[in-house]
Amino acid sequence: MKAIKRCFILLPLLVFSLLQCEKSDKQQQVSTDPIDNDPVQVEIPESDWDRTLVILPVKSRADEEAAVSRMITEQITSLLSLSPRLRIVRAPSAAWIEEERIETDYILTGEVLESEEPFRMRFTLMDTEQDSMLWSEDVEEEFETVLIFSEEASAEVQAQMGTSLTGRASRKPASAEIGKKYLEAAELLSSELKAETDRAIQLFKEILREDSTFTKALIGLSESYLRIYEKGWDQNIVWIRLAQEACLKAINIDSDPVAQTMLGRIYLIRGDLKHAEDAFRRALEVNTNDADAWKGLARVFISYGLYEPGLEVYNIVSGLNPADPETAMSRALLLIGLSRYGEARETMERIIDLHPTMHHLHSILALSLYYEGKDREAEEALQKGLTADALQPYSHGVLAMIYARRKGFDEALGEIELEVKPYAGNDASLATAVAAVYALIGQKGTALEWLEKAVGWGYAEYPWLKSDPNFEGLKEDVRYQQLMERLKQRWQERKDNYSLR
Repeated sequence: MKAIKRCFILLPLLVFSLLQCEKSDKQQQVSTDPIDNDPVQVEIPESDWDRTLVILPVKSRADEEAAVSRMITEQITSLLSLSPRLRIVRAPSAAWIEEERIETDYILTGEVLESEEPFRMRFTLMDTEQDSMLWSEDVEEEFETVLIFSEEASAEVQAQMGTSLTGRASRKPASAEIGKKYLEAAELLSSELKAETDRAIQLFKEILREDSTFTKALIGLSESYLRIYEKGWDQNIVWIRLAQEACLKAINIDSDPVAQTMLGRIYLIRGDLKHAEDAFRRALEVNTNDADAWKGLARVFISYGLYEPGLEVYNIVSGLNPADPETAMSRALLLIGLSRYGEARETMERIIDLHPTMHHLHSILALSLYYEGKDREAEEALQKGLTADALQPYSHGVLAMIYARRKGFDEALGEIELEVKPYAGNDASLATAVAAVYALIGQKGTALEWLEKAVGWGYAEYPWLKSDPNFEGLKEDVRYQQLMERLKQRWQERKDNYSLR
């Protein structure tokens, strides 16, 4: 795999963080930003894609149908993604392909034929240039045959397109019964509920007692342990250790790129950015279609304060999976931090069109509209955003900023006191939102107190704070200037650490 060296201007990052493309142009950008006197050289992995396969969602009518069809589609996609010259795009619909004018060579579609027993579905591969069908195959829902069908189907699709695989896929299960258990565990894990995750762990363990070399089960076990920690069900560090042990076992067996991505996620949680980056890069050496590895690499860059490289990587992820809400939100937040408010708004408008019932997306849209100076539109977006459980304190923080900017001081303070402060804890993002509201209503001392809290809780985003118009009224204050100088030094250290890693 080739890599391209870039010199990036480091610009602001929005502090409203979430819990958690195309090829790069071969050119160098020279930093002209006055706060970036020592630009950092960053290598972004570059793909060798020369053809594009678009995979459309399976046509199904019921949740049960969708669950089975999604499982089969994921298995086929995972195998096809190992073709180094084939770009795989998960498109939300056929209409989206036309609207976005995506250059497509092949389209793979699936359709449920019968929802009753035996469950049947059909996959079809189309050649868009020839406007002809290359391959079509039916599959019945028998758990012990799903993995076999997925391998046969992906091999046939590869043959029809004239592509080949690189690296190795995970080892096959030792028996049909193991295959059945694995698919049952994988489906349980897709629910993201605690009880289902616990049951999945038991099934993965049963599989590994029968076949200790089945790497898919080891990766599933690692994912399960990691989920327990990330969801906050039990944040004992032992779950991270168990996840890492299972992941390393999978890597020792056959260097599965999915296991490398999982290992990178684990290192990120542990704060080991160097080894996280190494793991994500190893995964991308084998599979440049691995959206999770790209996301992980973006988070590494952002953790170092390298925001432009992080945005470029998120652009790649958006190209591979344009319907992913997490990627859209992360990309929009970076664009807001880079003062590219219109692009952030457009990003959120597109993802909302694809997911109209995910109301928390409207909260990020409201944030971009607020920074564009469109307070009325931002408040309208928050009417939906505030109906969602996700991002509630952040949404109220944005609403408070809207009230403060239009001189509704009592309303702004009501939002901050009742809906934001009680949830601040040691959250640097919320603390900064509180500080912004106090700055907007002219309470400079209180604003600075909350900024100091944010810094004490880990806030280190000097470029973002330097450009944020909410704090314009504090710039002449000596205390604010001293805080900014400390943040500038911390930001420079993060940058330097990447060069010295």
